[in-house]
Amino acid sequence: MSAIRSLLGVDRTWREQAKSVANDPEQAWSIDPATLQSPPRCEGVLSGGREIIVSNIMKLPLTGGCLCGSVRYQITQAPVRVYTCHCTDCQRATVSAFSIGIVVAAVAFRLTGKELQGAPGGVTAGGRSKTRWVCPDCGICICGGPKFGSEPPPNQRIVRGGTLDDTSWLRPTTHFWTRSKQSWVVLPEGDKIFETGPE
Repeated sequence: MSAIRSLLGVDRTWREQAKSVANDPEQAWSIDPATLQSPPRCEGVLSGGREIIVSNIMKLPLTGGCLCGSVRYQITQAPVRVYTCHCTDCQRATVSAFSIGIVVAAVAFRLTGKELQGAPGGVTAGGRSKTRWVCPDCGICICGGPKFGSEPPPNQRIVRGGTLDDTSWLRPTTHFWTRSKQSWVVLPEGDKIFETGPE
């Protein structure tokens, strides 16, 4: 198991940095992005004759965009967290079993192209309405969060993982709203698992 964990990108130095930020998101604003290390390159792990994971090094800046190309973005700092959300709103919005979110500092997220339009994103357990920010042409959701320009610093933006140009490094390690996950979804051993939202 230790060999598998090391191949899954659990380099001790990087893991400790990621863990400290995940446990205390406020630390994200005090860490110099230049000192953050990217997770190490991983090769495939063979289990029962089949490859179970391949991961690459994350390279900044991260870039991505919508399906039609009208909206593009750049992320200039390492994400604070990569997670899956299995709530029924995310299942409906992504037309899939779950969504993948990348939490980044709002100041590190830069949009180009057409202005995103707000679309209903469901309601939080606390009753707050959520907004998805979508391309006005193809309707692809790029991110969630408050209206652009209205967020008080410091703030974070949640970018949809599938909109990245390079998803080869993407490996969620936290999973929310698992009480409503699809029964066939198997979550990796050792990941942070929450039956509802973040505690």
